[in-house]
Amino acid sequence: MVPLRLVKVARNTLHAATLMLDDAGYASPALNCLYADCASLAALWAGRKPEPVHDHIVQAAVEYRRRHGRSY
Repeated sequence: MVPLRLVKVARNTLHAATLMLDDAGYASPALNCLYADCASLAALWAGRKPEPVHDHIVQAAVEYRRRHGRSY
């Protein structure tokens, strides 16, 4: 399915851009939302239901960002 493949390419590109901006010290909530929406769409089209992120993973990410001086 070509549309699914294209959405997966977009998802991977958005994820790479998010990581590069984060490493450079920039936070982009809009880019994060685009990536999440793209990943959800790819999962939906592939017949999977996206699983919610567990609270302990969210807390670990928040703590990591706090320790490294990164904000949202």
